[in-house]
Amino acid sequence: MLSGDAPQPRREQTLEVVKFVARRIRENPGETWEDRWKVWNRTCRKDWTYRSYNGFAQVYRRFVSDYVYRKYEHPNYKKRGRTPCEAYRDDWNDRITGRKGRHVG
Repeated sequence: MLSGDAPQPRREQTLEVVKFVARRIRENPGETWEDRWKVWNRTCRKDWTYRSYNGFAQVYRRFVSDYVYRKYEHPNYKKRGRTPCEAYRDDWNDRITGRKGRHVG
């Protein structure tokens, strides 16, 4: 994936984990990841359980780093020079209007 591309869409399970964790952090700020993981495994679908709380926490942390705190990188293209037609137009505008160099380009 190129750095300027949008992040890939996430699986439904990942989005549910993020919503669950965000809600639990809001409701129980002092709760540990292990406690959140145990509650998740008790309340979620059977095929969405995690073997350890580390994997569960990793899903949330990766989502946050990829989407919430994603670093923006500027495009790496160079500004092109003026074409002969643009140069003629700008010169003509400068001569006719008397506004030397006020055009952008």
